[in-house]
Amino acid sequence: MGKYFNFNKYTMDNGLNVAYRKTDSNITLIDLNIGSGSLTENNNEKGLCHLLEHCIYNGATAKYTPKQLDDIKSNFGYSNASTSIIPIYFRSDLLKEDVESCLDFLSQIALNSKFDETTLDQEKQRVLREICDHKTNKSIYGESFNDAFFGNSRVIYDVLGDAEIIKKASVNDLMNIYKRNFNINNMGLFLYGGLPDNIDSLISNYFGNYSKGKKLEFNVKKLKPQIKSSFLYFKDIFLLNENNPDLSSAQFSMRLNAPNFNEKYYYEMQILNDFLGNSYNSRLHSEISAKKGLAYNIDSKFIIEPSCNYLSIAGMIQAQKYKKVINSVFDIFSDLRNKLIPEDFLIKNIKKTNYDILKNYESPIGNIDIMKSNIYDDFDIVDVIDIIKNINQESIREAARLYLPENTDDKKYSMMVISPFDEEK
Repeated sequence: MGKYFNFNKYTMDNGLNVAYRKTDSNITLIDLNIGSGSLTENNNEKGLCHLLEHCIYNGATAKYTPKQLDDIKSNFGYSNASTSIIPIYFRSDLLKEDVESCLDFLSQIALNSKFDETTLDQEKQRVLREICDHKTNKSIYGESFNDAFFGNSRVIYDVLGDAEIIKKASVNDLMNIYKRNFNINNMGLFLYGGLPDNIDSLISNYFGNYSKGKKLEFNVKKLKPQIKSSFLYFKDIFLLNENNPDLSSAQFSMRLNAPNFNEKYYYEMQILNDFLGNSYNSRLHSEISAKKGLAYNIDSKFIIEPSCNYLSIAGMIQAQKYKKVINSVFDIFSDLRNKLIPEDFLIKNIKKTNYDILKNYESPIGNIDIMKSNIYDDFDIVDVIDIIKNINQESIREAARLYLPENTDDKKYSMMVISPFDEEK
């Protein structure tokens, strides 16, 4: 296995984290991660990190005009930027011959950006359009469900931010965040693919002359939902089957807390989810849909977010029998908490999990992600294989007892039903 997991990593004297894996490819993927994002914003800065990312990527630097930067980017096969709660990252996919040009470009926008009113006004309009489109696509039900499950946790902090704050944003506002967050020791540089023999020297040339700034520390992986409500019910007459009301459907949704990466039972819960509702002949499908005919479809997914993970159950169910669906779901939970899953299913899914990990590692982005998790989570991907080998029926039952609610009074979940009928009392 060793040949799959070798890469170079080091920390420069100024604090920049560097990791790369060199291959014989003529293509190179480069990521520059910045320890900035919406989680670093104050209440009067909501959305400014995202606006800052836009201005940096499309603005000027001490060395280049916006047009010159556009000319540089046009030589890359792909180039983009993105903001999450943590981090902001700049990603480029390019020919090996353009690696030095990309390092120059990244060092300039991350460490030598210049801000002007023209670029700011231009990017404000783009961001405000994003906010408008996002709000148009939002559902009042979805917003309420998010609030019920995530509560006041910053897990669902809106990266796009507040439109009024964006409108009033000034160059000085962006400069304050830039100076506060864009320090060399808050950055990580990750490269995979074809690399020149002097790659370390090139990295030093373009990133080595900057001094340390304030180091920001955020353990994003420890963010958890703060469940406020376990049950929501909404009436929506548009779901009514006017020709045959008794056959009307309702939308059923449920969310459960789940372990984050590098937490105990992370892989057990993924296998448990497959058995519950994410595989052919899953328990949810076989019991609630096929056997009892209570749902047209119902399944579960292990949702992996940048800030937290959770289990999501969703389906279209018989509207007038939603309580039977709820009881059936909890009956399945009880079985999983008390009985062992079949050994043949476990063996197949351990094999599938190993396949997924190794397949991911064959991709350039997978390699970059593995290097990031090694540096930021202090987690060696080699250990994952050993962890998976040690998964057994009992450890999966332990995971079920920890994360699946024992009954409806065990407030480890949020549930939502949207139906054309009034709620049963």
